[in-house]
Amino acid sequence: MENSKKVTQFISKSVKGLHQTLFNEIIALTEENLIWIPNKKANPIGFIFLHFIRTEDNLVNAIEGKPPIWNSTRFREDVPDFGRSDKFSIEAIKYLAQIPLKKVLLYGNQVTNNTDLFLATLDDLRLETRPDTDGRQRTIETIFRAFILAHGWWHIGEIKYIKGLQGINNN
Repeated sequence: MENSKKVTQFISKSVKGLHQTLFNEIIALTEENLIWIPNKKANPIGFIFLHFIRTEDNLVNAIEGKPPIWNSTRFREDVPDFGRSDKFSIEAIKYLAQIPLKKVLLYGNQVTNNTDLFLATLDDLRLETRPDTDGRQRTIETIFRAFILAHGWWHIGEIKYIKGLQGINNN
């Protein structure tokens, strides 16, 4: 009997929609737009995008037992290691927000393509598997539902808000 892929297909379509929306939100932004910080407690769009893509990269590759794309590409060579993104200093955030958009999009495309390839191999039975990605033993379903989909849409909301504060039209 063939394993069902109904839930996995739903997740895959949802993730593709997330990726398309996320990339559409930043593709036309200028360097100024990407590094603008509305106040000292907020993050710039460039950092928010990179933070989310790195999270997806880390999680999907951890599920597969592989190192993140970030660690295995030339993209990482030019960037200092600032540690965990929830512990970054304002200087680190500003630095990461200034990475040229073309370079960030290239990395983002590698990550999203890797996610698409992984989802294509997944079936519904594996969704309840608990890969030890960080000692928390979350299921693959939870990782995609909470840490990729919900997390990604939350950051898209932040990006739209910051664009609005800059007077940029949100379609």
